[in-house]
Amino acid sequence: MKTKKLLLLPLLTVACSGSDIQDDTIDTRPPQCTSAEYLAFDAANHANQDIRVNAYVEMVDRMNAAQADPTTAAAVFTDLQENVYTRADLRTKVQGRTDDHFDPPRPVGTYLDDKLMAGFEAGKTATTAIDVALARQAVDKTMIEFFYLSVYHEMVDGTRSHWDEAYGYYGAPSDNAEGGRRGFASVATKRDENNSTSLEPAIFNGIVDGACALALALEDAGEDQIDIAETPSVRTIIEQVDGDMQKVLAYSAGHEAFEMVEIQTRIADFDPADVDEMKIKLAELEPYFAPIERLMIRRGGMSETRANAIRTAIDDALADDTDQWMVSFDAQGIIDALEAEYAIDVKA
Repeated sequence: MKTKKLLLLPLLTVACSGSDIQDDTIDTRPPQCTSAEYLAFDAANHANQDIRVNAYVEMVDRMNAAQADPTTAAAVFTDLQENVYTRADLRTKVQGRTDDHFDPPRPVGTYLDDKLMAGFEAGKTATTAIDVALARQAVDKTMIEFFYLSVYHEMVDGTRSHWDEAYGYYGAPSDNAEGGRRGFASVATKRDENNSTSLEPAIFNGIVDGACALALALEDAGEDQIDIAETPSVRTIIEQVDGDMQKVLAYSAGHEAFEMVEIQTRIADFDPADVDEMKIKLAELEPYFAPIERLMIRRGGMSETRANAIRTAIDDALADDTDQWMVSFDAQGIIDALEAEYAIDVKA
């Protein structure tokens, strides 16, 4: 949500030709308040985040190539695990990540790292395209969860440098040009295309507006850090950005369930292609759901009931050694629960 009330121009008195005149064309607001693009407090602040997002992009590209030629999978996943996942201390950051929606922040780094390492290990032993595809989803979608948690983690710190880091983790270019979106920003773009929504630009604009609000709050306080909980102008924007990012995740989980519903119309024939696709959809749905599952449980009541129902369906499917779960899996029920929880309409 745009915070136009933060963008009022002050009137300044300046000296000119020996007389005082009033000049309302001079804008003394912080630079972050003067542009529709993202203007970093210091571009060096998000340099490592850019490297980490680019490492993710490289992972996805190379895993896709390995899926097309599974004979390369062992070498590709080994290199990704040993050399790409460690780039710019990426693994260290993953291992240390917390979910800052909780007080105190809940450690989730080990859980994320375990899922990523399991994906790499599965990819190293993969010999078929479906095996590579399943390993790829574990890595790809877990990294998206990491980026989501990281954006929020950095925003709530209340400092200029960490706001820049949040922007870096989001994955959009400074002008938000669609062709330059990576990581979470790319996922948000895909969900907008599926569902005729505009979550991606809303998130980006929120990050831009938040930088302005943060700059003004810090300037007003005369400090290098503010308490977000005590700063409504910034807190409200963070809540908007985070809420929209949660909706992207909900739409993403819903998207996989939507495609599962379509496959279920013909799954009784157990065509191998449909069987493989159902496995891939489940492998995508679970990590998209995981970060919002924690928040739904925290909200309690009907939200927790919905989360538990979705988790039970997922876990029962994962535990089934046969393909029979594909017939009874309540994909439509998952869509219904996500739509009710987040007031969304999953169209594709």
